[in-house]
Amino acid sequence: MGEGKKLEKHEARVEFYAVEAEVVDLIERGYGYTMIYKKFLQEKKVTMSYVTFYGYISKRINKKDVRKKKNQLQERKVENQPVAALEKSSIYIEKDPDKQKKEFM
Repeated sequence: MGEGKKLEKHEARVEFYAVEAEVVDLIERGYGYTMIYKKFLQEKKVTMSYVTFYGYISKRINKKDVRKKKNQLQERKVENQPVAALEKSSIYIEKDPDKQKKEFM
């Protein structure tokens, strides 16, 4: 690996999988892909090219997934709130279907 020599088949994928969790964490904290790549290159955690590294990010991790993961974490926080806090923010829904129909007609 390294020193300008081409990686063996699937070595780049193995390198990426080894740092994937750290990549997600850095993306969540707002780091750019180039900065993340340079950091791993300096630490000798990856030897693949930037194009390959970016390819794995775009295939396996994209910003929508990171936002989705953040939203899921926020939803869990809401679910774990005390019932009194949820009652204040919840919307009252009329249980009588006849009343609902009349309101919309």
